[in-house]
Amino acid sequence: MDASVRSFIDDAFERSKVDHKSITKDDVLRMLSLDPHSEECEYLGSKARELARIRSNNKANLTTAFGIDYRPCKASCTYCSFGERWGLMDGLDMEIPVEDIVDMIREQYSKGYRKFTLRTTEYYPVEKLCAMGKE
Repeated sequence: MDASVRSFIDDAFERSKVDHKSITKDDVLRMLSLDPHSEECEYLGSKARELARIRSNNKANLTTAFGIDYRPCKASCTYCSFGERWGLMDGLDMEIPVEDIVDMIREQYSKGYRKFTLRTTEYYPVEKLCAMGKE
C-alpha cells in the first residue's frame, strides 16, 4: 500500500472523528480518485466503516416508507411504477385515511422503527401532509 495514501486516510479518519465537517472537497476528490479495486480503496472502506460504527455507537436505525395515495401520476418518472405513461395505475384512485397512516406509524414505532418516509403522488395536498404531521 502507498504509505502517503495510508497516511492521508488515517489523517482524514482522525480529523473526522472529532469534526465531521473537517473533510474538505479536496479530500473527497482525492478519495474518489482511488482505484476502486486497490488496497488503498479497501483500506479507505474499512476506515469508513469503523468511523460509522463509532459515530452510530454501533447501532442502526430502522426506517420504513408508506405510500399514502395511489393514482396515476403525470410526471411518469422512469423509476416509478405510478407513471401515467406506464398504464399500471389506470382506474386506480385511492388514498389511505390519515387515521390509518397514524396507526401504521405507531405500530411500526412499537417494533423499533424510528424514521418514516411518507410517499405521495404529485396530487396529494401539501396542507394535508403538514396537518398529518401534527397528529
